[in-house]
Amino acid sequence: MDDHLKRLKDADAAAERAARERQLIGEQRGAAEREYEGAWQAVSKCCLAGDRDDSKVPDLSPFIALIAVLEKRGWLRWLPEMATNISQDLDSHFFSRRDELFIVTLLMEASKKGANQSKLAKVYSSRTKGQSYPTWRTSAASDIREFFSIREQQAIKDAERADEEAKRLQAKQAAQAKLAQVEIVRAAGSRGEVCRNLQFLARHIELKGSDTTARINVKIRDWWDQQHPDRPCNSRKDRRKGAEVVRAGIRAAKAFVEKMRSQGVTLSIEEMVEATSQDR
Repeated sequence: MDDHLKRLKDADAAAERAARERQLIGEQRGAAEREYEGAWQAVSKCCLAGDRDDSKVPDLSPFIALIAVLEKRGWLRWLPEMATNISQDLDSHFFSRRDELFIVTLLMEASKKGANQSKLAKVYSSRTKGQSYPTWRTSAASDIREFFSIREQQAIKDAERADEEAKRLQAKQAAQAKLAQVEIVRAAGSRGEVCRNLQFLARHIELKGSDTTARINVKIRDWWDQQHPDRPCNSRKDRRKGAEVVRAGIRAAKAFVEKMRSQGVTLSIEEMVEATSQDR
């Protein structure tokens, strides 16, 4: 009873630890999402300030802060990709694509070592006039944020596909390794008595603890003779010797299994039975 109560308490403690870990992970994810949301909101406010007063350069530090958040997520690597994709599509949406490239260029400048207001202001001031609508900076920033969301979903799908492919490859390699082990066992156990002895051993393990060893050997003898009346353990006139055949067969099977293990074979005894029976 004491052991049972201890197991219950251990299980409860493990469940509580798991619940706390899940809660902590949830809180960390929530904090990360709030940080990401806040960083984009700050960039949006910066862009809106520029849209409202085109004559001044607003505080561009939110771009640097956003870079720090993107770096935590491992998303900075997507900026050059975005710049390339947008540059290749400038003619299809003349103004919007150039506006989006402006935001990406600002972010890339903010990602450089030593980025500051002065350096960002030079990039910012390079494109301020001739736009088709008054809130072009704010709209372009919103587009880039959406691009990051799309790229995130694509990355998740890519990771899932890679994981599935890795599992398929692992399963294929495991199947090949198992086949190689089957061939080792088959070559070493081509004689019929090896398969029979392995079956003795498998049955012995199954019945172990249910009776004395001698009686278990008798049960195995009777089971074998019932399953294979054409090939009994020994003459029906000498049943005791049949049990001795079982005992000797179990010893031989254990030696065979030990030999296979020394050669790196990890197949179960049942799988060894199947491998050796194919040549009988």
